[in-house]
Amino acid sequence: MTVAIVLRTHDRPILLARALASVLAQTHEAWQLTLLNTGDPAPVDALVAVYRVAFAGRLVVRHETHTPTLAELVPAPPVRDRPAPRYWALHDDDDAWHPDFLRLALGFLEHPERRAHVAVATHCWQVTERIEAGGIVEEARGDAFSAPHPVAVSALLTGAVLPSICVLARAEVLAGLPAPALAADLVLGLALAGEIGVIPRRLAFRYRRSSRVGPYANRSTRPENDAPGLDIAEANQRLRELAAREPALLGLIPATASLLAEETRRVTALLDRNAGWGHGRHADLQERLIRIETALEALIPSESAASGFEMAGPAARKRILDGVRRASLPPRRLLARLRGRI
Repeated sequence: MTVAIVLRTHDRPILLARALASVLAQTHEAWQLTLLNTGDPAPVDALVAVYRVAFAGRLVVRHETHTPTLAELVPAPPVRDRPAPRYWALHDDDDAWHPDFLRLALGFLEHPERRAHVAVATHCWQVTERIEAGGIVEEARGDAFSAPHPVAVSALLTGAVLPSICVLARAEVLAGLPAPALAADLVLGLALAGEIGVIPRRLAFRYRRSSRVGPYANRSTRPENDAPGLDIAEANQRLRELAAREPALLGLIPATASLLAEETRRVTALLDRNAGWGHGRHADLQERLIRIETALEALIPSESAASGFEMAGPAARKRILDGVRRASLPPRRLLARLRGRI
């Protein structure tokens, strides 16, 4: 099961070294890497020379004077009598994979019950970092993508981001899609073509620098100041094209968006409530409740312990036990309420 990988880079050798290492570290070794460089060839050639033996003929380097469109990178339809990779992945120099990414993604797509899936995505970290003294310093780590199985087309249409680094697609499906302009178009096209499964493990890394200047600044296909307006314009254009092709489907969008907004509101409310408790304080409260309840249980003699009151006589015993039970009833009710029993 050969995987075709396209890795894009431009004058960022420090990041490229990490990206190449993440490909070489894959526990699934049947892959072919095309390294597409649009910057200075010298540092790329020097870096590749270090890894040449490890690549063992699985690397092709392309130095380009222009930046190819994404449509030029998507695999072409297979040619007769020429073996073609069955799977395809898009990598960038500021992305990386867990060593088990390809193995587990391929295992998912090769499963007999998932032959109809067009692609699979894994959960993904977003890491904020900075370049300092020729090295990389991590500053923060959060969630770049996590979703239930499968990926919801409605979420992608309403702005959810599925980074291309955490997606492995069937090459034959990609070859039949309309030419994508952006990675988001590629992912949306896959979702419209069929189900994108989800592996609920963080097996991909999307790195972003905190500095917005210099050669290692984050890159975008559009000016950052204009991004919100252009994003809305692109979404509007997609909806117009959808309305022209499939008018009946357009009526589903308001209902789907409303459902998504309601579910988002519910999840946000649950997270806020959970955060309000404070996990450490909540665990400490549960422990205190258990200790108090145990102490209250000890105040009420068992049947065998009650035999020690024989010398006091039946009336005295009953009076003592009833007093203990009455005294412990209010706190016992409070404990039961706090622990969800009543």
